[in-house]
Parts: sequence; structure tokens; C-alpha cells
Amino acid sequence: MSKLGPTDKFPEGKINKDDEGEIQILVGREDDKGVVVINFGKPIVWVAFGPAQAKAIANLLIKHAEVLEKSEKLKQGLPN
Repeated sequence: MSKLGPTDKFPEGKINKDDEGEIQILVGREDDKGVVVINFGKPIVWVAFGPAQAKAIANLLIKHAEVLEKSEKLKQGLPN
């Protein structure tokens, strides 16, 4: 992925007067902390996603959460 943060592009057009344009984000996790992370590369007031983007982000969040859950269960000696 390229650098995080604003790209100065408006691929879907400007949503409203406050729209600052496209932003590159990272969805991942910090395994040692046991958390899922969304990094926007800058402070964000609001964000909008189209249906396909929202579903893709939701799926990534679930994927990372499941990895962390499985890891935690393994640490505790519980069945997956």
C-alpha cells in the first residue's frame, strides 16, 4: 500500500463542502496488544464508504478479530 492519509483525489466526487477527498487507510492488528487497528494516517472527523468498501472493511475487521480470538484461545489452552 502507498503512504497512509490523504491522496488529494475525489474518485467519487465531493460528497459535501467538508469532504477532504480520498484517504488511504490501513486495517490491521497489533498482536502483542490484542487489538484490531484502523490507521487513517491523520486525524479524521468523519469518513464515508460506498457499500462495497464498507463490506470490505467489515470483512477485514472480522478477519483480524478472528485471528486475535484464535490466538487468545491458544494462549489459554482452549479449543478453537
